[in-house]
Amino acid sequence: MFRFAFLFLFAVAVSAFSQGTGLTGQYYDTATFRTLKTTRTDAAVNFSFGTAIPSGTTITNADTSSSAWSGQVEPEFSGLYTFFM
Repeated sequence: MFRFAFLFLFAVAVSAFSQGTGLTGQYYDTATFRTLKTTRTDAAVNFSFGTAIPSGTTITNADTSSSAWSGQVEPEFSGLYTFFM
């Protein structure tokens, strides 16, 4: 199983038009992002799956699963934000 760690720092300005509901999460049954099993909106991306299968998905093997999120992050306040992945 591969584990990756990334650190991103962003300085952001807040928009007056907050309309987001979360990021689009796509959950795959393979480590190569080829067998899409579940697509859902995740209001927060703060998971520690460990060796477990993500709840609410139809993934069948946690050892070979992968996840990808897409969308835009809209903070409540302007400032410097740190994202850990």
